[in-house]
Amino acid sequence: MKKDLLNAFLCAVLLGACALSDCTSANAPASSSTDAGSTVLSSETADTESSDTPKTGRMTLAEIKEILAECDDFEEVMDSLEARQTPDFVGGSGVTLIEYWLDRSGDEKLSIILEQGQVYYKHVDADGSPIAELLYDA
Repeated sequence: MKKDLLNAFLCAVLLGACALSDCTSANAPASSSTDAGSTVLSSETADTESSDTPKTGRMTLAEIKEILAECDDFEEVMDSLEARQTPDFVGGSGVTLIEYWLDRSGDEKLSIILEQGQVYYKHVDADGSPIAELLYDA
């Protein structure tokens, strides 16, 4: 599982970005760029491609908490999240950051620091202040 995510990261760095399923194929990378120039992997684009298990929309915070409660270790957490939704972003410098957006804008998201085994829930509160809550620490 970590090997798959590291391969996806290397693919994104070397090819500009690609959907996780494209990293092992000869297909052209599927990506989009934000205004700031960072590359985002689109769950919606990747979800339309063929896969062994169909992924259905974006996860909710309740689903994520249930996954975290049921898993015995970090690798199982990562496998379960990847089976449920394609990451919206894989990147980083020095550490690998993986994001699963819970909304279309990315204002509410799950942020994972792969090498540290940490899972954060990030969102913006009513007054616009960013909030980060540690949900899992391996």
